[in-house]
Amino acid sequence: MRTKKILAILSAIAMMGCLASCGGNSSTADSSSTAETTTAAAETTEATTTAATTTTAEPIPAADAKAITFDTDSLYTAEAVMDNGAAPIEMSIEEVNGNKKLKVHVLKAEGKEDADYEVPKIKFDLPALLGAENVGKIGHISADFYCNALETWKNDDGSESLVVGNFLGAFGGNIASDKAYDKAGNLIQNNWANHYEFACDDWENPTHEWRIETDIPALLPANGYASLDGEYYDKDGNALDAAKVCEGQNLFIMRWGQKNSVDFYIDNLTFFDKDGNAMDVIFDPAAAPAAEGDTTDAPADTTAAAADTTAAAEADTTAAAADTTAAAQ
Repeated sequence: MRTKKILAILSAIAMMGCLASCGGNSSTADSSSTAETTTAAAETTEATTTAATTTTAEPIPAADAKAITFDTDSLYTAEAVMDNGAAPIEMSIEEVNGNKKLKVHVLKAEGKEDADYEVPKIKFDLPALLGAENVGKIGHISADFYCNALETWKNDDGSESLVVGNFLGAFGGNIASDKAYDKAGNLIQNNWANHYEFACDDWENPTHEWRIETDIPALLPANGYASLDGEYYDKDGNALDAAKVCEGQNLFIMRWGQKNSVDFYIDNLTFFDKDGNAMDVIFDPAAAPAAEGDTTDAPADTTAAAADTTAAAEADTTAAAADTTAAAQ
């Protein structure tokens, strides 16, 4: 089991090069449109992970009244991003234990049916959700995740267990269109930031849920979302238009590739301002096409049914892949 976790950590670190990308349509994004963002992420060497984060195990606390719950069957701007190393995915709204969630079903890329599942990347349009004038006020982001194993994990001894296994990934963001400086030439605004790289696992159950959240900015003041009220300059001291600096601001949710097929679900996505108050979501789900729903209710906790498949899963989870906080670039 320890071998699996070490491999997962190495895999997570290797995937850090795939952090940034940008989108196309509501189901998949053309990879040619991701070049600028990917380049931006590669150049942003200042952006790394942070300790100002929280992962809450079950039971999940009640959601804030202003959370995006997906109960309206809307995707709330979520779109799949396809760039180098990104996994093809199918998104829908599905009811799980009485609550509707955004379901992310990861597919294997054509020609890679025997390979591991690659990195699903989901992008949210922040100006559309919160209003362009409010994106720079984000001080904290929280989301709930539910995982449902569809395929057994092959253990080191050759046995198989129907377990979630690793749930590793990151929150990241296109926080500005380009880097920006103060009048003295000091960097005050990055263009990409890895907000939080999370590392969760469950080697006993086929389903599990977590609340994962992080402060914004992470680690460096320059890793916050640019503000329309900001005063920005280029390296030569020339004033920049704040509206231009704030273009293309997005939140990315990514899960690193893993061995077994596991659907994951996103719910209660919540944005808080720098004073800790939940922010209003201005996006009108009625004005956007509803997501294609999945009428099949996801199974409730099937731990008992899968108990006989988990005997080979070692109890030692203290060495779980919790320390994947390597530099993003």
